[in-house]
Amino acid sequence: AASKAAVERLSRDLRRELAHSGIGVTILRPGAAMTDFAAGWEFERLKSAVTAWQRQGPWMDSGMQPEHVAQSLLFCLQMPAGVSVDLLEVRPCTPVEKFKF
Repeated sequence: AASKAAVERLSRDLRRELAHSGIGVTILRPGAAMTDFAAGWEFERLKSAVTAWQRQGPWMDSGMQPEHVAQSLLFCLQMPAGVSVDLLEVRPCTPVEKFKF
């Protein structure tokens, strides 16, 4: 939570500093994406992480393709001059089979 708050504060301050330059600042918060991020983790560490992750809510049993996150970022970057997306949260909404050990 502290890291998220720090990023939001930094982004807000950057927006103020850059307000007259035409440069926007966007926070992109991607939800769960299907990547091989934890491919090299030890089994017990992976099991512990997945269990903690799934306790955060039912949406944590879902995942989206990394390309969906990239498309969201592209959407932000393609805004016309003078328009900026301050915050974009992208979450998976299609349930997938729960991760089992």
